[in-house]
Amino acid sequence: MLSYLGFFLMLPNALSLCFLTLSYFSLAVKIRLEEDYLDGIHGAAFRDYRARVRRWI
Repeated sequence: MLSYLGFFLMLPNALSLCFLTLSYFSLAVKIRLEEDYLDGIHGAAFRDYRARVRRWI
């Protein structure tokens, strides 16, 4: 995510903004899928962890 942000800051154009936006949304989807998987595997322990730790660390 930081590399796409850096790319956008170096070359602020529509293409780099598109890459930044697509990477943000694809990473957000991946995180949600991973959280669902971990919740199914670890249950309450993962929910406690998720309550203490922010999503984008």
